[in-house]
Amino acid sequence: MHLQSRTQMDAWKFPRCGRLRSIRPCTQRHKECWSEELSSILRRYISRKLQEDLTVRRVCLILTVVLFFVIVDPIPIDAGTTPTVNIVGVDVRNDGTFLVDISQGTTGAPACATVTNRMSANSSTAGGKSLLQLAISVYLSGRPVTVEGTGACSEYSNIESISRIYAY
Repeated sequence: MHLQSRTQMDAWKFPRCGRLRSIRPCTQRHKECWSEELSSILRRYISRKLQEDLTVRRVCLILTVVLFFVIVDPIPIDAGTTPTVNIVGVDVRNDGTFLVDISQGTTGAPACATVTNRMSANSSTAGGKSLLQLAISVYLSGRPVTVEGTGACSEYSNIESISRIYAY
């Protein structure tokens, strides 16, 4: 078996110097190479850590902003809402729109809604179909509901559109 000398076993490749050299007989040139290599490795490490830290901070900031808006403003401010009311009538039109008559007027309705004891929706959309089905079933059962508006008068210029119907 061939035994290597101590100098050959301690040999390292200096990437910038391009030669194999022993660590022990370290010349000034090799000291500079090692110094440059170590500072380069340190710069890359610090740069990577800072980038990871900035990414974590960005994600935390985005989540905080989203959470703030979800908690503070879950529904539009100008949208009309009702206390617990009964649906006293459902008027379905041939253009796909329908009107829901409620037992009390809405509070906080937008300026466009001059009629506050009626709300409208469009049954041509998937959400509108669901609202119509719920409105009819609640009307037939006589159960109380809370109705929330969108804050806009989309189907009729003087009646607020329905955002949600909550049946009790």
